[in-house]
Amino acid sequence: MDTIYNFLALEPLRIKLFFPGLLAVAVFSLARFGRLAVRLYDYRVAPVLREKFAEGGVAPDNLARASLASRVVCGPFLDRSASSDQPSETLHRTRSLRLLKLADCSFRYQWERCNADVESAKRASVLTLILSCAMVTIGAPASYFNFSNFGSKHATESECLLLTLDQLLVTLGLGLCVCAVLYLGAGFFERALAGRLACWKYLCSQLEDDLSGK
Repeated sequence: MDTIYNFLALEPLRIKLFFPGLLAVAVFSLARFGRLAVRLYDYRVAPVLREKFAEGGVAPDNLARASLASRVVCGPFLDRSASSDQPSETLHRTRSLRLLKLADCSFRYQWERCNADVESAKRASVLTLILSCAMVTIGAPASYFNFSNFGSKHATESECLLLTLDQLLVTLGLGLCVCAVLYLGAGFFERALAGRLACWKYLCSQLEDDLSGK
């Protein structure tokens, strides 16, 4: 009960406001991470065969969404050399290359939205670290004043210092924990996005080769 009383009654107002703000940052960031997880690991997305897109059987948005969720299956390269001189085949390749450009635009749009969430989480982690250090630095004198004047009447000066240090360490520890979770989460999804982008570039090169007619 004494600990609860110290945190609820003896904390400076600025530190009392820090905890709801910290909770809000954590909740919003976790919501972004949940949205990222759905986009990058959504196994409800039907797998897409690369050669099906080359044959015109997959919409560009579906290919982009499946690629972002790592649900594209790469089969063997297509051999179109035998019919490369036919007008209908040339028209088909031209149309497929145009659809590939649309798929590339769709993928990069979705990728940029995911990357924006990652960058937002990284900025939130830095902001949390700065605010945590600021709360400890600014709140130290006020916390000591509250303990020495409104705390236990029998507490000595050294005990007030220890209580103040304990309270500030809890504040700093909570801030650092949230900062670490945000930074590690952002790093995880940043690496996943980098992998998706690399795979997409490789997939596009494969599709361009499929449609080159060579």
